[in-house]
Amino acid sequence: IQSPVLSSKATFNDYLETLEETRARIDKSIEFLEELKVKDIILIGHSFGAYAIMDYVANTEAEPALINEKPRIHGLIAISLTGQKKPSGFNPLDTIEKVTLPVLEIYGGSDFADVKDTLRAKRLAAIRAGNKNYRQSKVSDANHYYSNSGGTLIKKARGWMKKIITAANKQPTQ
Repeated sequence: IQSPVLSSKATFNDYLETLEETRARIDKSIEFLEELKVKDIILIGHSFGAYAIMDYVANTEAEPALINEKPRIHGLIAISLTGQKKPSGFNPLDTIEKVTLPVLEIYGGSDFADVKDTLRAKRLAAIRAGNKNYRQSKVSDANHYYSNSGGTLIKKARGWMKKIITAANKQPTQ
């Protein structure tokens, strides 16, 4: 799913204004996957996209919406998610506190400060949500863009997705 792309001069607040359109794009993508009979969905986002998938789950019918008596989204992979409150009053921790789906937060060892310096605060926000399946995983040699670290990033994501999907498919239907 491609989130709206703004100019290189766009600010974080400019991207916040695209959240409604991003939610609609995620909805349409999930509908398409459902038409294809895909039942195991995990949303993955990087940077603002990581926040956008958290926002989607926190502010739509996605959680705990059921499809075929199973959750339509099994989890989220948030890559390089900011946890820093912005001067506008925007606070991503408020969104994390609303998400109870399993989350794998991946961050780079040389990631942006607003990603690394807020790891504890994001983990505590997940605890306040009662989310016992919020995990953080470091890619030691990665920067914010995962230049030359894509293989490690993919391995971490794939391993976690296999665990989450296996666990979800073992749950009895209601």
